Amino acid sequence: ALAYGNSDYSAGRNGAGSWFSEYDNVWSALVSFKHYFAPNLSTAISVSYAAGKDYSYDYYDADFWGVNWNVSYSPVKNLYIVPELRWTHANLDWGGNWQADQWTAMLRLERDFP
Repeated sequence: ALAYGNSDYSAGRNGAGSWFSEYDNVWSALVSFKHYFAPNLSTAISVSYAAGKDYSYDYYDADFWGVNWNVSYSPVKNLYIVPELRWTHANLDWGGNWQADQWTAMLRLERDFP
């Protein structure tokens, strides 16, 4: 999927609290792939990118990368065990350069009740 848009405001959150900035141009792209090894075992990977620039201030610029990878296993019908690993990278340039990487791991247990 590919998206492009003009946004008046972009909001986010960092370790110091919330930040709000006006952006004239924000766009993003996402690519995702899922592969089934067996009917009850699959893996998926998604890569995303987003960028924004405020043209009224030459030094307001931001971009974000994200990668998600998971494995889904269903040992019995309607029960899924899904470990997931996620990496995100933020690069903010507001007259100075600030970068951050974050790794997240989680385990999701999902049960469907038909």
